[in-house]
Amino acid sequence: MTNAVAQITNSVSPINGLDVVNAVNGFYSSAFSHTVWLLGILIGLIGIVVPAAYYFLQSRQLALKEKILSEHLENEVSKLGATLRKTNLEFLEEKQKATQVEFEKLEANITSELHFAKGGICLVQANAFLSAGDHKTALQSFTWAIDQFSKVPSAVQIQTCLRAVIEGVLPLLKKNDFIDSESTDHLNKIIELTKEIKAKGLLNEKIDELNKAWAEAKKR
Repeated sequence: MTNAVAQITNSVSPINGLDVVNAVNGFYSSAFSHTVWLLGILIGLIGIVVPAAYYFLQSRQLALKEKILSEHLENEVSKLGATLRKTNLEFLEEKQKATQVEFEKLEANITSELHFAKGGICLVQANAFLSAGDHKTALQSFTWAIDQFSKVPSAVQIQTCLRAVIEGVLPLLKKNDFIDSESTDHLNKIIELTKEIKAKGLLNEKIDELNKAWAEAKKR
């Protein structure tokens, strides 16, 4: 038994302390190298991932800001467009109203000038008939002239016509001329046409003279 133990003891090599130190040093060196390598990889990953993540977040934030800015600009452009359309519409409406007013004024002026021109033609024609001795036709033309001048109205021209009727036509008419109602119709038409102007205090004297001359003509 003793011999067996001795044999086993002799067969086991004695532990060298240096070898143990070297083994421990190698283990820690290897572990430290692995640690340094892992730290290097981790630092490298951090150096790549963190900037990438930061860039990604910055891009997302920038895209969000651009979207908000774009929507804001679109809203502002839409508001500006609506304001411009409203302003242009109001401007066009005002321009149209002003144009309509100017057109109506121009139309009224043209109409007045047209009536005045027609009255002038009838007056010239009446004087021509009167000079030719055709007093009945002259009376008709004077009536037409007064009709046109009353639409302007032109009291001065109507007075001219009335004076011609009173002084030039009625002195030539006699009782028999009024048997035919045409002359009477013309004189009644003249009095009717001059009512409005007479109501304004104009032509009162001439209308009274017309009635007086007419009454004298019917007695002759």
